[in-house]
Amino acid sequence: MKNINALKIMYVILAYVCLQLLWWGYSITRLNNEIYVQKNDIINQQSLPAQQYYVALASAKQKLNKRTVMVVGEGSIFLLLLLLAFFRFKKMLNHELEINAQQKNFLMAVTHELKSPIASARLQIDTLQKRTLTDAQKTPLLNNANADLVRLTNLVDNILHATSIDGAQYPMHKEWINASALINTLVSNYELMYKNKIEFSTSINTETQLYCDSQAVVSIVTNLLDNAVKFSAEVVQPHIHIALSTHDEHIQLAITDNGIGISDANKLLVFDKFYRIGNEATRQTKGSGLGLFIVKHLVLLHNATIDIKDTQPQGTVFVINFN
Repeated sequence: MKNINALKIMYVILAYVCLQLLWWGYSITRLNNEIYVQKNDIINQQSLPAQQYYVALASAKQKLNKRTVMVVGEGSIFLLLLLLAFFRFKKMLNHELEINAQQKNFLMAVTHELKSPIASARLQIDTLQKRTLTDAQKTPLLNNANADLVRLTNLVDNILHATSIDGAQYPMHKEWINASALINTLVSNYELMYKNKIEFSTSINTETQLYCDSQAVVSIVTNLLDNAVKFSAEVVQPHIHIALSTHDEHIQLAITDNGIGISDANKLLVFDKFYRIGNEATRQTKGSGLGLFIVKHLVLLHNATIDIKDTQPQGTVFVINFN
């Protein structure tokens, strides 16, 4: 609200300055014309030879034209600089308003993301404490509580990663790892968390070696899987496919879902910090707006590339190429 009021005040000031500038130009032009008329009267009162008379009139007219050009030129430059400064200020103010809105949405999202798993885990634990259950009955409750804790851990990790990335201080510790084993382990964890809810399938080359930061790769895969789960929630038979393949010059990781998909306009924005599709107050999907931002930057830190493509009949595939 304060920023909007500041913009209104700037509009008023700009209008006032423009009007004053126009009045200044009009007043000086009128004064120059009066000086020109007086100069002509003086010339007419003098008894000058014809040649000198016309030379004096031409000189007076030339001076008038120079003053007019000077007034118009300086006034136009001043007005142009004023307008450029105003529109620059307006752009910066709009950018600040956009950042404030994104941060507000982020706080709303994080609040929801923290409260939901905490409440869910507490419910599971209360049920285990207050009821006598068989091992078969305890297993799904423990799995759900573990999934909630994993969700909380991922959120905290994302906040820490985003802070490190913003400060250009993310610690990279690259080494050769078995990417096939790592990704298989992560997918198995998600299969356990979303058992009987989402179908997972894989086509992963065995013993694929990748020179990378293992924790960064864990964050990349986890966030992409979370994103796939999130956008597949409303599908009747959600399915997520994870592929890891080796090519001559690169290793490709592709994560495909059959969810609602991402529009072309949003494809350009989903990697922005805090960006989330839709309105925060009415949004049903989970997330903090940090996941894909972190993915993009961690991919770039590996000198890799990431692309978003559509799948048929619906869904999205994220493709990462490690050089």
